[in-house]
Amino acid sequence: MKNIQMNSSKTHEAPLYAVKMRASKGDAHLSGAERLVGREQILPVSQSLLKRALNHTNGNADAVHLKIEVLDASAFLKIPSLPVTEASATNTDEAFSVLGRLLKENGIDDAESCLSLLKNTSPMRGAMLVDIRTLQRCEPDPERGVRATYMDGERVCFGAEKNHFREALILATKVSSAPHIVGELCISDDCNYTTGYFASKKSGYVRIPNLKAHGDPHGGRIFLYNGTSEEDLKETLYYLEHQAVVVTNLPMDMSATFDVRQRLQTLKEKHLYRTETVIEAVESDRVRINGKWYVSFTSNDYLGFSQHPEVKASAVRALTQYGVGSGGSRLMCGTSELHRQLEQLIADFTGHEAAMVFNSGFAANVSILPALFGEGDVIFSDDLNHASLIDGCRLCKAQTVIYRHNDMSDLEEKLRSASFKHGVIVSDAVFSTGGDIAAGTTLTALAEKYHVLLYIDEAHATGVLGARGRGLKEHLHLRTPSYLCMGSLSKAIGVEGGFVAGSAEMIDYLRNTARGYIFSTSLPAPSVAAAVKSFQLLQQSPQYVEALRENISFWNALCRQYNLPMIAETPIVSCEVGSEETALLLAERLFEKGFFVKAVRYPTVPKDHARLRITLTALHMCEHLERFAKMLAESLKKTAEAFGNS
Repeated sequence: MKNIQMNSSKTHEAPLYAVKMRASKGDAHLSGAERLVGREQILPVSQSLLKRALNHTNGNADAVHLKIEVLDASAFLKIPSLPVTEASATNTDEAFSVLGRLLKENGIDDAESCLSLLKNTSPMRGAMLVDIRTLQRCEPDPERGVRATYMDGERVCFGAEKNHFREALILATKVSSAPHIVGELCISDDCNYTTGYFASKKSGYVRIPNLKAHGDPHGGRIFLYNGTSEEDLKETLYYLEHQAVVVTNLPMDMSATFDVRQRLQTLKEKHLYRTETVIEAVESDRVRINGKWYVSFTSNDYLGFSQHPEVKASAVRALTQYGVGSGGSRLMCGTSELHRQLEQLIADFTGHEAAMVFNSGFAANVSILPALFGEGDVIFSDDLNHASLIDGCRLCKAQTVIYRHNDMSDLEEKLRSASFKHGVIVSDAVFSTGGDIAAGTTLTALAEKYHVLLYIDEAHATGVLGARGRGLKEHLHLRTPSYLCMGSLSKAIGVEGGFVAGSAEMIDYLRNTARGYIFSTSLPAPSVAAAVKSFQLLQQSPQYVEALRENISFWNALCRQYNLPMIAETPIVSCEVGSEETALLLAERLFEKGFFVKAVRYPTVPKDHARLRITLTALHMCEHLERFAKMLAESLKKTAEAFGNS
């Protein structure tokens, strides 16, 4: 970052400050924004604008300029927002037809030539100032254009992410109020934002969708001018570039509606739009959807405990005894004998002194990490950790250092070069989209060598890894206790909830500090009783884990038979296909053949690394596995041919 300036123009008892950000890459302008704020808002607003500058959809900036000016609040003009309407346009031709009509309604006779100017604007920081009679440009510096500055809404927006509608409406309102300005037309230069607008006092602010194709970085802005003298031009330029304006009566609800609509459209265009599939019934390895039965390869119920008759019977008994809800948080009235029994079972199962239960694995991760780590601490997190771990790190005041996925050399280098008060290595035991296993032995050794805590998320390892399903520690024969163990009750345990297991002192501390535990109503008794029975079944018999392992081995044999590069270590099988569109098409083909499997897309996985996430369970019948493997091989071939791949 360079060129941080603090300029003072006038004094005032309660001054306002203009915080301006400009970002560029090479000689090209990337992003610009400003806010008008009080003194106490300078720092958070500056941080949000810097974050925005460094994360632009059109590229990464190599120069960011932040400028802060103190302004005289008495010199501000307050202007009500233009009224907002939205035009209908399903493609670019229709959108430009709407623009042409609006130009003619506002006195621009040669609308076609004006639109041609808009289509052919070259990248510049500002806007064209165009005489509506001659369509000649009037701005003093054509390379720079005219910038309308010193403006904001009466409610300050702190978010780093750009709110296109809000910012455009503020700009359009100021420009339309300028002397000798007839109106403004604009196409955003954001490649992911295809909606533009026309604005004038006569027409108001008219949003026009589909003014360009998605992914097109071209943008442009024209201020329509009807002055007749040099004095008129000076008056217009001064107002646009120097007059401070606060826009009132911004339609915040409409802004949110329009913003959501555009975002939904963008998700659909990128093949990232998601819908829920309604499951009507479950029977063994099949689910009923819209009255038809499908073999399911989507469930994390790896051992089939959600359907086990003893697990269900335990839930029914608890329902009769305790009711459907707990009535309060764990520290109020939400702890029953069942909760304590479950926590003792988890501690015994994991080989730790104590355990505590959360409402979900997600709630556990976003509660535990912020409770343990703060300023001066460093979290070393695997690049492919689950979203709940990522969000737990983000909620901490600690610094987060990302190491390459399962790359122990990269992790050690980062441990060696970092300085911290307390440190922790955070990793999944089994990674939720790829199904690969963490390098637990090396992780343990590095944690000991560099005197940091090891925090392992066992969500997809509990009931899966090890001869008795006791997780990564049993699988790798690690000594106890070697790490803080977090896990889930909603995968192999077949119920709902999450847990953490560790030393008695650690668990006691977390009961007093983990916000998701303290401030959430506890799990209802039927869920807790069901989880108790699931752990008892695991302890009593290894047959459930053995059945799962046999199906994984059978799947691997089928992969070799059908030449599928999907040999699995765990029940999670990753079938990476590339583009989001390809993954959706493949899932659709398989669904038509009677197999229910979901496409996993960005942001769950990186862009253009979309895949089918196939999950195997102990309940899968061999004949269903064989039919699926054969159909998957055929569908992959047809999908590759459809997209022109070999």
